[in-house]
Amino acid sequence: MKLGVTFLGILCAVAPAASPAAERSARETYDALNALRVDPAKIYQVKASDRIELNRADLRFSFEDGTFAFLSSFDGRVTGVVFSGRGHALAALADAASHIACP
Repeated sequence: MKLGVTFLGILCAVAPAASPAAERSARETYDALNALRVDPAKIYQVKASDRIELNRADLRFSFEDGTFAFLSSFDGRVTGVVFSGRGHALAALADAASHIACP
């Protein structure tokens, strides 16, 4: 499937239990996450010659031409990235019947 619009993916969990986020209320954490914006120092161009592929289990994302912009960090961790440009997303879901165990 071609991606002609902005793609937003979550890269990692928000914060481990021992982080300062655990000291915030749920509302404060929500407000802090909602306030995240693109970090102007972390914007990168992807050209067709620099194609990027990410493979994870049955998912494959390929980014062919466009712009990556990382969100500002939250408690020292990057929590997301925005891609705008041309790429593909492929999900090859396993057949449900193949996961049924026989007694």
